[in-house]
Amino acid sequence: MARIARIVYIAAVSEPTLIQWRTAELWRRLVADGIDILFFAMFLPLVGLGVQLSFLWHNVGPFAVGLLLIPAVEILLTKRFRATPGKRLLGLRVVRLDARLPAWQDCIQRRILWLILFVTMALQIGPVLPDMPGEFDQAALTKALQDVPSNWAMLTDFATAFLLASGLLALFRPDHRSLQDIWAGTVVVRAAPTAAPRG
Repeated sequence: MARIARIVYIAAVSEPTLIQWRTAELWRRLVADGIDILFFAMFLPLVGLGVQLSFLWHNVGPFAVGLLLIPAVEILLTKRFRATPGKRLLGLRVVRLDARLPAWQDCIQRRILWLILFVTMALQIGPVLPDMPGEFDQAALTKALQDVPSNWAMLTDFATAFLLASGLLALFRPDHRSLQDIWAGTVVVRAAPTAAPRG
């Protein structure tokens, strides 16, 4: 099983203490992700409200806020608890490779692909909203997006492809780190670190 050993500085100890974590098993991460899907599904009515308000007001703002709500909540939970609800239930935590607690920028970078995806989706839809009816109409929106090609659509496709690649990478790496973990310098581990043997 893959292990990661890092130096942690403890204030009460005069010299560094070497500890090591076990990286999270794949099945734990998958179960945690399933629990998180159920948890974040609670926010879908707010996302739907944002969509309806955007069509009603012909303004992309509520749509963008609704889309960004879920990754924003996940970033807040990761910064505050070092884990989403699913990870906490499965005994997992997010740590930096240097053993320090994740900072705000680390938590944001772990969800940067989702943020890019949702922002580009909002920018893609924004220009066609003024011509939309006063309520959500999937057929009218699809036709409008086809009739008005947007450069943001290409970026949305790229972000989606990178998300898929990130998930596949996490499946096959021994430490199950995704592209976003690698970029942020983080890893998902079992919650309780253990003392490493001193050579």
